[in-house]
Amino acid sequence: MRDRNRYTFLYPITIVNKKWYNYKSFGSKMKEIMIAPQLDVGDYINRTRRDVESCLLVHVRLSLGLRFHPLNKTQEAMEYALLSPGHRWRPILSLALGQEYGNDHPNLLPLSCGIEFFHAASLILDDLPSADNATLRRGQPTCHLKYGEVVAKQAARGLIKHGDLTVLFCSPENNIDLITRAYDVKRNAVDAQIADLDETPTSIQDVLRMIDGKSVGPYAFAVHVGVASADGNLIKGWNEQAITDFGRNIGRAYQIADDIGDVVSSPEEVGKDVGQDKGKITSVSLLGLEEARREAAKYKQNAMRMVREKRLLVDLLDKMIVIP
Repeated sequence: MRDRNRYTFLYPITIVNKKWYNYKSFGSKMKEIMIAPQLDVGDYINRTRRDVESCLLVHVRLSLGLRFHPLNKTQEAMEYALLSPGHRWRPILSLALGQEYGNDHPNLLPLSCGIEFFHAASLILDDLPSADNATLRRGQPTCHLKYGEVVAKQAARGLIKHGDLTVLFCSPENNIDLITRAYDVKRNAVDAQIADLDETPTSIQDVLRMIDGKSVGPYAFAVHVGVASADGNLIKGWNEQAITDFGRNIGRAYQIADDIGDVVSSPEEVGKDVGQDKGKITSVSLLGLEEARREAAKYKQNAMRMVREKRLLVDLLDKMIVIP
């Protein structure tokens, strides 16, 4: 069993006397979320996004004692990448699943934020000159343009470390499956990125395999967080296969919609460079726009069907996956 208090000096976001260090009680916050009156899904998303971003700020400022020292350039870059205005779909999905399925895990909020560290790091690496050479991310200059390529790479490594600490210290006791799934997210993302740079897919199956590495893993992890209870067991009605299938349907629908957006949307609409996939083999180049739209809609409907009895989740998925 992990001795959490032993590492409080290293990671002060861990539970200390059941209080969220310098913020709010984990238990009280989750109770507030769980008993909140029924909100319009848009209001629910905005409210939960604020909770997630408050939690992320606490993470990045308090972890490793950063509250006691001025931020250096690497730490500034980490904060810039992590706190830039994003959708926060993955932690919102975890929290919505927890609410709808009655998850009693008191660390659900900070644990759901763990995936955002990995996600922010992956965006930094995707945008580098050696990859997409992007200039715009979430409506702001990319991390390497603002801080330089060397600092951006250091920031990505730091964010990955923060994600590891979050999962390790906030996961349910002895939940090796969840920790392993977090490791798989990183490993598969690296493999998919290498394949994206070095391989030329020749079929939609090849494209889907690459999507599964980059996009499906993080969503499957977010689902696992939402349905893993405080004792480490999965909530009734969920198993490993259901988690993987749900994550796969969400990830594929979201990424194919993103491929479509790269062709038909403007930078102002999506907050990042478009036309980045020009010359690449993607779902759109293989299937054409209309068939790609049908494919994205198929996976979106599959995901919604899996939680059709939970109105909040159905409405959330409809907001998350917008097919241009």
